[in-house]
Amino acid sequence: MKLEDRKLWIERIQDYRNSGLTAIKWSEEKGISVHKLRYYINKFSKESKEILKNKIYHLKNDIMND
Repeated sequence: MKLEDRKLWIERIQDYRNSGLTAIKWSEEKGISVHKLRYYINKFSKESKEILKNKIYHLKNDIMND
């Protein structure tokens, strides 16, 4: 995914979350597929969880090796 596209979807997700609207209503108003919105929310959520999991793993290893 291009960095510009990633930034765009992060901005869209933030806008959606700050709107107080349902995913369907927000998507209708923006002319964006609700399925795409949900796809990117899930994609970025999984990526964030994986990054956090890796950081915790490395921190534990650092602590154990000290």
